[in-house]
Amino acid sequence: MAIKQLILFCCIAVTVYASSQYSVGKVTKCEGQQIDIRCGNQEINILYARYGSPSYGDCGASHYFPSNCEAANSLAVVRQKCQGKKNCWVKAHNDVFGDPCVGVRKSLTIHYTCVDYEIVGACEGKQIDIRCGSGKTINILYAIYGANFGSLCTNSFDPWNAACYARNSFQVTRNKCQGKQNCWVKAHNDVFNRVCRGRPQHALDVHYRCVRGQLAFACENKQVDIRCPSGTTINILSAFYGRNNQQGCRNPIQQTRFGLIIRSPCSATNALQVAKNACNGKHNCWIKARDNVFNIPCQNGPKKHLEVEFECRKH
Repeated sequence: MAIKQLILFCCIAVTVYASSQYSVGKVTKCEGQQIDIRCGNQEINILYARYGSPSYGDCGASHYFPSNCEAANSLAVVRQKCQGKKNCWVKAHNDVFGDPCVGVRKSLTIHYTCVDYEIVGACEGKQIDIRCGSGKTINILYAIYGANFGSLCTNSFDPWNAACYARNSFQVTRNKCQGKQNCWVKAHNDVFNRVCRGRPQHALDVHYRCVRGQLAFACENKQVDIRCPSGTTINILSAFYGRNNQQGCRNPIQQTRFGLIIRSPCSATNALQVAKNACNGKHNCWIKARDNVFNIPCQNGPKKHLEVEFECRKH
């Protein structure tokens, strides 16, 4: 579903229509100006931030400046002001970031996405803590432990190290957190398979949702089986069939400067209705995760999955 994002470039407001999970907002402002980020009903996820000498052509720069003119706290400052919020603003000023290069006019550049799930991260040696409110449980969508993905701990990114991540990242995190109200996971080589030898900085990046029902999951061509105890019947709360940021079916993933994404996202518009028709009011039911069951718009490509959120209601 297309959403409207407002991205402010220097002195012009530009409206962009894009997919909420896969578009990256990029905005640059000159020293003394302010960046405003708005995500509507979604939350801001900061991917990259740099306050320092401008790139060639930005803010009137007619030549290249030394690349080491950059505030080391750029990412930390912007994340503190914006991460997880619906709206935020950051001023491009030495009072906010300090002055990394005296006498040089600077600029602030921020890359971000608007997301409809929660994001937590931790640098190597630290831990993530996930807490869902009363009556809700954790659903892990994505987890990667590797070489500082998405510039989580610093602004550095090594394209030659793009494949450097622990293949057991998702399964380890899911085993520790899935279906629980609270959990914690340490970003450490003792927990995950060490894969980036010689690299000084690893990071753990986790995406999740807090859900109020139980979850049933099946990869394409399998089926979900839902059963409720005696004296209760099934009530479907939500359903998804397609491809999104959920891991678990060995979906091919693509490394970008902005982290790992699932290629070719798509979803069936009738998933909720199909699930309700098959299960609502019954003690047990099953649904096949197949294209001929849903009106799926992407017939070919990486494997899809079916996820159903439900509750068991008393008569």
